[in-house]
Amino acid sequence: MTPSRLQEALAAKQQVWGGWVVGPTIIGPEEFANAGYDYVGFDVQHGYLDDADVALLLRRLEHVPIATAVRLPSTDPAPIGRVLDAGADAVIIAMVES
Repeated sequence: MTPSRLQEALAAKQQVWGGWVVGPTIIGPEEFANAGYDYVGFDVQHGYLDDADVALLLRRLEHVPIATAVRLPSTDPAPIGRVLDAGADAVIIAMVES
């Protein structure tokens, strides 16, 4: 697998910029890429999104040059698998220290 621009930037300890979506939205995620951000995150832990919302938002970004991350509230493998299957580039699990 070829590393993404985000992975390369993080490995090089470069600064990256991103924004977060916390609720269902008609406009928004694509605009992060248009504004030059490196990633967009979807907050299922603190926001008003569920797996289905995130899947729809990720599909909107399939052909947009921006990395995606999803913050989930637990280590439950079912939602982790669903958001990865939907195309998330990264998953952030709440209250896990590594």
